[in-house]
Amino acid sequence: MGAFIGDVLGLGPHWYYSLGGLRRECGDWINGYTDPRPGRYHDGLKAGQLSQVGFILKLMVRSLVDGGYRTPGRHQCRGNQPNRLGT
Repeated sequence: MGAFIGDVLGLGPHWYYSLGGLRRECGDWINGYTDPRPGRYHDGLKAGQLSQVGFILKLMVRSLVDGGYRTPGRHQCRGNQPNRLGT
């Protein structure tokens, strides 16, 4: 659960190359979900949504819950199924 929370908390302030730039735009402390800034990484997503890493984690958890760990190769097609990532 913590990985999902960390993913959505990091969505807005993700991908700054300098701590100074991050602090200038986002403040000294990240204490809530934020939209990515226009033109920045993840632009177009909204606060509280999962990043690509979160989607992949969600697919892995779903596969484990569904028993996919017992069927070799079963996890390979999950990302190609329509409507699986955002649901």
